[in-house]
Amino acid sequence: MFAIDKAMDMSLGPVRMDIARDASLLLMLAHDGFSVSEMCLHYLLASRNVDGVILGACISKLTGWEMMVLIRYLQKWLNKYERFPQVCPCPKAPFELGLKACEWVPSLEDVVKCLGLVVDEHFSSLVLHQEFREELKSLDEVLNSLTAEAKVCGIMSNLTEALKNKHKG
Repeated sequence: MFAIDKAMDMSLGPVRMDIARDASLLLMLAHDGFSVSEMCLHYLLASRNVDGVILGACISKLTGWEMMVLIRYLQKWLNKYERFPQVCPCPKAPFELGLKACEWVPSLEDVVKCLGLVVDEHFSSLVLHQEFREELKSLDEVLNSLTAEAKVCGIMSNLTEALKNKHKG
């Protein structure tokens, strides 16, 4: 609610209002549709103190049911980032507006890295057990959509750079 209030505060000026708007969207994604226990996972994924080795070791100890819960959690994030592609991390929000909660929202990169660790650590279980197949099919659809979007963004970025360079020359 604090982020939404900041986004409507005209006294902040246009730049800070844009930061507040982006932060309020990010925090809305991090809250809506997640249980309290899932919100605790936000902190784990977004933490800069946890590297791939530590997270991989933790993931390798998961039971089948825990792995399914984690995959569904990661899928929620992927669906949200697919549905709201304009939402991205807001590194300025904690310093500019005091919205420290923005530091604890996992980025798309954090989510994909964690999903990669799950697949690396439990590949044989994921392939061999029927209960994971539907989850993986669903993940595949979302990941294909996000990959296609990333390709288009990459092409647009390259085109923009080429046009900038041509304009300078």
